[in-house]
Amino acid sequence: MTVKRFYWQQEIVAKFPGVVLNIGSNEDPARLKQTFGHRILNCDFEAFDSELKRPNQVDIIFDAVKDRWPFPDNYANLIVMGDMLEHLMVPDIEAILAKAYRVGTHLAITVPRDERIANQPNINNTSNPYMYHQTIVTEELLRKLLQKTNWNVIDWQTVDYQFVPEGYLVLCWRKPTLQSLGLMGGPTWIT
Repeated sequence: MTVKRFYWQQEIVAKFPGVVLNIGSNEDPARLKQTFGHRILNCDFEAFDSELKRPNQVDIIFDAVKDRWPFPDNYANLIVMGDMLEHLMVPDIEAILAKAYRVGTHLAITVPRDERIANQPNINNTSNPYMYHQTIVTEELLRKLLQKTNWNVIDWQTVDYQFVPEGYLVLCWRKPTLQSLGLMGGPTWIT
C-alpha cells in the first residue's frame, strides 16, 4: 500500500489550524481524525461501506457530488480529498471542486493516474455509485478543472503511486473573487 499520500495528508493538515473537512473519508486511511481529533470532520455518503461491509469513520453523511454541502461559506480552512476524484466522472469532479470552493479556503488532493480503467469495462453493478475508478485523472485534466473552479495550485508533486506509476499530491488555495470577498451577493458557484 502506498502510504506516502497518507503521510502527506497528515503533514498538510498539521500546517493548517482550524476546521478540516475530509471529504470521501471512508475508513479514514490517513488517520486524520485519530491524529488531529475534533477539528477533523470526516464526511462520506454512507456510514457503513455497503460494498466492503464495514463501518466508515464518518461524522457527517452527505453526497458531496449531488447534495449541497451542509456547511456555511468559508467554513473550513482546509478540505482534504484523498483518493476520491478518480471515482467520479469529469462533470462530477468539476462540481465537487466548485462546491469545495464555496466552503473552504485551501484544498489538498491526492489522486492516482489510473490508466488501467481504460482496459476495463465501465460496469458498476453495485449500490455504491463511487465504488470503482471512473476517470483517468491526468495532470492536464486536474490542472484544467482546478483553474476552471478558481483554485490556485501552491504545490504539485508527481509521485510513484505504487499500484500505478504516477499520482499527484496537490495543495491549492482559493483564488479570491468578488463573491468570495463578500463584495457581491451570492456564492460564486451554485452548489
